[in-house]
Amino acid sequence: MGKWQERLAFAALAVAFLIPISILQNMIDDDKVSVAFLRWVDNQEAYARQSVQTFVISPDERMAEEVALFNEVESVGLSLDKGFEGLPVPEKWPIINTPGFDSLRERFLDLVLESKITLSVGEIEWSNPDVSANVGALVLGFRKLVADMLWLKVDAFWHLGLASRMLPMMETVVALDPHFIEAYALGAWHLAYNVTATVHSTEEKMMYIDQGIGLLEKGVKSNPRNSKLYSELGFTMYFIKLKDWEKSAYYMGEAIKHEHESWMERAYVLALERMGEEENAFAVLEDYDKRYPDFSAHRQSMKRIGRKLEARRFEEEGKLREAYAIWKFLEEDDPSDVVSPVEARRLRGILGGADGAP
Repeated sequence: MGKWQERLAFAALAVAFLIPISILQNMIDDDKVSVAFLRWVDNQEAYARQSVQTFVISPDERMAEEVALFNEVESVGLSLDKGFEGLPVPEKWPIINTPGFDSLRERFLDLVLESKITLSVGEIEWSNPDVSANVGALVLGFRKLVADMLWLKVDAFWHLGLASRMLPMMETVVALDPHFIEAYALGAWHLAYNVTATVHSTEEKMMYIDQGIGLLEKGVKSNPRNSKLYSELGFTMYFIKLKDWEKSAYYMGEAIKHEHESWMERAYVLALERMGEEENAFAVLEDYDKRYPDFSAHRQSMKRIGRKLEARRFEEEGKLREAYAIWKFLEEDDPSDVVSPVEARRLRGILGGADGAP
């Protein structure tokens, strides 16, 4: 690796710790250095706007080199587009990737290596009546940046043991950026898993789980085509945490209606199987097998569900001993199976209580 490549890689890594990189628009590719440079520009513009509006009361701690670079970036940007300062991220992206910004981006990397690049947050003077009157203007144009910074606060609250302060902050984050998918997902996980581990009463645990579910439901309303949020509800909450197979199957079924990862279909099958809907589960796996012929993880499930369907047919034909034998084998073969023990016990009762014989 050459000297330039080494510097580029190191700078990209360093910037990842200095600047919160949120999910960017689809038009932005994987050029992490250019993304970091763009987010720094976005951050500096946000800070400048706050300062002009006198909402920021903390001193400007940026180094002279960083301020000079930002001023030059703005000058070049305005020469290329008169509305550069107010452009949204997707429209600003192609501009900062023009040759006119190459030397500025290189200088940005140099300042990163010299630890002269900062994340200018600023302390907002919330007592200022102009803040509440103009809060919309305050976040207009850099709502995602503010959401990112608040999300860092959520994480800090967790590590400080201030769980009760997390939910209001999470609500603020998703209000500012209703499409911040990870905020919904990670926020719900914190509430339903991490926070519940710190409380003892069942009532308190359910309160936080319900709050996590509510956060995800809010995310689904704002992002009705996002499979991740449906799967978080269906698998993370209702399948793993609450073992509510019906609701799990419902949300996993919604998840696979949209663009999704392949594991979500297998999770949907697990919920259907636990509901005793073997025919539907097997049909989903048959279709899955046709579309993913090189995969093999699902085939063991197909075999098990096929045996369950066989046991159902035996029972319909009056062959109770044969059906019982299958259910008993499946019960012993997979301790996580919740259907086979119930069916084996039921048939054992019908057969007179003895294993395999009346």
